[in-house]
Amino acid sequence: LFGAGVFVTTVVAGTICLIHPFRSIQRPLLRDIIFFIVAAFAAYVAMYDGEIQLVESAGFIVMYAVYLVVLI
Repeated sequence: LFGAGVFVTTVVAGTICLIHPFRSIQRPLLRDIIFFIVAAFAAYVAMYDGEIQLVESAGFIVMYAVYLVVLI
């Protein structure tokens, strides 16, 4: 989760900027970074004890639903 997210936000964006410079849109980028940090921290907390509980799984689904509402 963390490696893929970091790869997309750094390597892919950096490569595209090298090929064709662009200005990033600040609000969507900030929104995505905030949700990524929250999701990565939630994944860390969920896996800390070695078990994923039903509440934690439901929390990820709710977090995704909130992301979709904010996105739309």
